[in-house]
Amino acid sequence: MWVLRLGTFHPNGYFREKCIVRLAKDNESLKFLLLRLNDWVKPVRESAEKTAFKIILRLNAEELVTCLPYLAKVRRGARRDWEMLQELEKHIADRIQKQLHNVDLKNLGRYDIKARKYLYRILVEYRILKKAEVDYVLDREKNGQCQFLLVTLIFNHFELSMEELNTYLNHKNKVVQRKAMEQKYHILGTYWDGLEEMLLSTSIGVREQAGYILRKHTGIDIVAYYAKRLETPQKKICILGIGECGQAEDAELLLCYLDNADAGIVKSTLHAVSKLLKTKADEIFWKYLQDERPVVQRAAYREIVANRSIYGAKRVYELFIGAESSLLKEKLAYQLLRESSWDRLPYVLRLYCYEEESIQEIIRRGVYGRNVYGHISKRDAEEIREILYDKKYGIPETIQKNIEFDLRFVAR
Repeated sequence: MWVLRLGTFHPNGYFREKCIVRLAKDNESLKFLLLRLNDWVKPVRESAEKTAFKIILRLNAEELVTCLPYLAKVRRGARRDWEMLQELEKHIADRIQKQLHNVDLKNLGRYDIKARKYLYRILVEYRILKKAEVDYVLDREKNGQCQFLLVTLIFNHFELSMEELNTYLNHKNKVVQRKAMEQKYHILGTYWDGLEEMLLSTSIGVREQAGYILRKHTGIDIVAYYAKRLETPQKKICILGIGECGQAEDAELLLCYLDNADAGIVKSTLHAVSKLLKTKADEIFWKYLQDERPVVQRAAYREIVANRSIYGAKRVYELFIGAESSLLKEKLAYQLLRESSWDRLPYVLRLYCYEEESIQEIIRRGVYGRNVYGHISKRDAEEIREILYDKKYGIPETIQKNIEFDLRFVAR
């Protein structure tokens, strides 16, 4: 059977068509036949179409759902017959509807994401599920893409009162909340009472959408709104909100929170200051990279990477040598890799045989990727050579030769 399935990909169209006909009795081959609906030869497409319709009549709902990702691929193709594909899709929808009692709505998460997305569209567009059932599926869905698709399908295919729409605005899922906000704004065309409260959402997407509507239709000062609430239980959200909506000068409102005892507050403040000051906050990131709290260290390094901050390989190396924290050493090792290739080379060579294996693996990457179009002074080249041939650093001979070769072109 596998020979025939593979034959559906054969370069000869007659051979592909023969294989398709022979597979008409094999239910498990439907996936391969569906792909041929986008074949570049019309007779092959027509043969695949006829055979697919026959097999679909024999399959149960479970088997049909597993084939949906292949049908999705065909939908994206350029050669498929759109009318035929719609007819085939309706055929599948009818089969699923007749066997809906065998579909476990509690356990749809077991299917592949692509299968679920196609299944949800079929279930809603063909009115196989009632709205309450779609809501139930939405509440159980974990994937953000699928959640967005489901709530979009609900808004597009069910008539909702404003009261029902408001229930989605208060949904536990932030993806649903944002889509509901967009839908309500689409209907009203302006802001509504209570929208300001959405500025305090834990979701950046919800805050952004609320801010957009409020700025467009009101004279609200969003930064002032957040600043007034900095000493409330929503402190962390307000800090982030100022970072998202403010200007560089608004960073002064936040700097005091960098000394907060709560690591989560410091983390949020670092992110907000990064948004406002960009590379002007490089020294702040450097300071908090050395914080004793892992949460803060990681947050500081994320902002260093986000802003492409560079501190010079010598400075990074010196801090690495004096560091006691394994996490700090790891972040500094990665930072060394981000420094320019010839600037970091003397320091990664010194650390080539570093005793901690996980750090050593990071460091050794810095030996490679040298910029052959760069330039260094003869003095720097001599320093590199001294390290290269110093036996205490344990540099392999092959690396010595490779670097020596490059030095002939970059040393000036």
